Amino acid sequence: MSVDLINGPRFNMVAPEMVVDYLKRLDKTIITHNASDLKISAFDSNKLQLHVHQGSEKIYPVRKTFLHKLLKWYGINHFYIKQYDINTLIAICNDHLKAIGNGYSKYAQIKFENGEAVSIVSSNFTYISDLEVINLAEKYGISTISREIGRAHV
Repeated sequence: MSVDLINGPRFNMVAPEMVVDYLKRLDKTIITHNASDLKISAFDSNKLQLHVHQGSEKIYPVRKTFLHKLLKWYGINHFYIKQYDINTLIAICNDHLKAIGNGYSKYAQIKFENGEAVSIVSSNFTYISDLEVINLAEKYGISTISREIGRAHV
């Protein structure tokens, strides 16, 4: 059974105001958490969800971008996702989380947008928001923006 991956909203060559308005309304949270306390499982038989244990358990649907970043952490190219059964993919993801949790840093930063797990990066990573990038680029007279899979292109 193949995995049904969730994509976030996409913008293709739209006015900057449209993307800025969307980003300002976005419910965004970034947490730093011990990766050992994270777990991936399936729901609706072919979608992935992230379990975060912080006193109580919270569960978030996993976006395609999160999965790609988690697999990339230990060098697995996302092009191979279609080759894996969902149970194999879940086992690989959970092995990655365990290895991160047992590693030098132990902690990862997880970014959530509108209740979905969007990204996982090292706790040494510094996020720069899309709004910051757009604000910096505006002085160069941008006329359109494309935003896909959590990245903005101006």
